[in-house]
Amino acid sequence: MRMKVIGIKLDGRRWRLRKRKLGRDRVVGQCWSDGVIEVDCRLSQKRKLRTLLHELFHALDGDLSETCCEQRSKAFADAIWAEGYREMRMDAEFRRPRR
Repeated sequence: MRMKVIGIKLDGRRWRLRKRKLGRDRVVGQCWSDGVIEVDCRLSQKRKLRTLLHELFHALDGDLSETCCEQRSKAFADAIWAEGYREMRMDAEFRRPRR
């Protein structure tokens, strides 16, 4: 299976989002200063959302504490989840949602 990489831009800076197994690193997400954000691909949908938000907060402001990022990511993830947003898996060949 190929690692999925998505490019995004935050505050004028380019970032690459990667989903991969992070078990060896003993973390569920990582934000690197070289513009890479990684999230463990084995997480539940809601935990993946919360972890991605957490790492995005680090990307936007590297001086934010873990506690601050955790509180914000939980609040945002809970609100987004309550609105019914879910991860949509795409069929790689046709780029259409799987049913």
